[in-house]
Amino acid sequence: MITQIQNNPIIYSLIATYITILCVTLYLHRGVTHGLIKYNIVLEYFMRIWLWLTTGMRTREWVAVHRYHHLHTDTKLDPHSPVNHGWLRILFLGAFIYNKEKSKREILETIKGDITLPHDKLEQIIGGDKNYMGVFIMLGINLALFGLTGLYVWLVQIIWIPFWAAGIINGISHAFGYTNYDKSQAP
Repeated sequence: MITQIQNNPIIYSLIATYITILCVTLYLHRGVTHGLIKYNIVLEYFMRIWLWLTTGMRTREWVAVHRYHHLHTDTKLDPHSPVNHGWLRILFLGAFIYNKEKSKREILETIKGDITLPHDKLEQIIGGDKNYMGVFIMLGINLALFGLTGLYVWLVQIIWIPFWAAGIINGISHAFGYTNYDKSQAP
């Protein structure tokens, strides 16, 4: 099985990007942001390290931006809404918009004093000033596995979450989807 994956970068890419989607959806969104799921420490560490390798996102910042998004969904304060930025900008530039928003004081206030967020040694390493190093380690892994083709595999991994999560979910879905509440009554 491992040899088949190593000899087929397409299968590897599909499996790797699916794992990333699961980690964002289950760990970051449902687990950390909303506190709906508690994971075994080994599984939690795997998801945190995997997200570091494939996205470079800090857990605390992702949670802050997402909580702020929920507080202000599709209003002028929503940090990644097509209402503010247009759905094409969210689709193609969502990661850049996220990076601009993630360090704003009012957004970081949503996690102030939250003791449920990771504060351990792992978070200091992968969530520190060099959090971007994970994606470069993943580039090295992909190059070791697939040679120069590993660069293309890496690009797919790096683009996957910004395109699908920010672009498709927060862009197209929020621009053209329905809501089950009256947006005019939102804060």
